[in-house]
Amino acid sequence: MKKISLLFCLLSFSVYAQTNKSFDFGLSAPLSFNSKIPGFALTPNINYCSGRHQFQIGLDIYSNRMKGLHNIVGPHIAYKYLFRDETKIFNVFGDFNLQYVQYGVGQANSVPYNYLPTDLEHAGYNMVQTQSLINTLGLGLSVTLKKRASLIFVIGGGYNYYQSKNSPTSSLSYGSFGNWGVSDYPVGNYIKPIVYTRLGLNIKLWKNY
Repeated sequence: MKKISLLFCLLSFSVYAQTNKSFDFGLSAPLSFNSKIPGFALTPNINYCSGRHQFQIGLDIYSNRMKGLHNIVGPHIAYKYLFRDETKIFNVFGDFNLQYVQYGVGQANSVPYNYLPTDLEHAGYNMVQTQSLINTLGLGLSVTLKKRASLIFVIGGGYNYYQSKNSPTSSLSYGSFGNWGVSDYPVGNYIKPIVYTRLGLNIKLWKNY
């Protein structure tokens, strides 16, 4: 019985070890059409792949050209199901994507959500605070270059749920907005359909194949 148990354990370990696994570091650029986001973003991310399942976590970093303000950052997670084994040079995959970001809008470019200056010169920078969630499904292509680098492209569609509200400092510049908000950012909760794309480059840090 002990021999059978030992043999079962060895076979189980052998099957597990044969499953391809890897860790990647990636950099990608998402683009959503018709969505409420602060602008263009770059996304550093980490990917873990086991068999045909790939899990991704990263941060969408939206550039901020305003001196003295931090960049706007939002979390990003994704799941990919590979239609072919990861070891293949060319692959097709299904992509499930979630992105979240919160920010403020007003008289200037988008600003961090909690940037709420009270002086009259800057109070108008954050008139409306917006929280935005993007959820999409799509298809992607992956091409491996020089064994450890791969290019990815994703196109899909889904919805953007966002909530906009007058910021605590909005009355300092324009008085009460009631339910109007500012141009293109009416106060309230909204859902709109979007088209989503992502272009990226992944570098394999470790693999067992």
